[in-house]
Amino acid sequence: ERRKADGCFTHLTSAQALADYASLVSHLDPSHVRPVIAFGGSYGGMLSAWFRMKYPGAVAGAIAASAPVWGLPLTQESPGGGNSTTRRRREEKRRSL
Repeated sequence: ERRKADGCFTHLTSAQALADYASLVSHLDPSHVRPVIAFGGSYGGMLSAWFRMKYPGAVAGAIAASAPVWGLPLTQESPGGGNSTTRRRREEKRRSL
């Protein structure tokens, strides 16, 4: 059983998936002429939002439907951790509340 799992992709992380998406976007449009919008629902939505946060230059935007972007209880922080713009906006929002 263990030998079968060694060649399986089920053990990849969301950070690896995001790196793969960035590589794919760069491969399909190396000059970044066409804008790319990431989108998804549920887990795919979380990936699209994290992708925008971790690779802001790779996509023009992200649509995350039904996605608990900031994580679920007892899970790790998002893979990107957010970029400086995201952190600044988050801090501004907290101050305004």
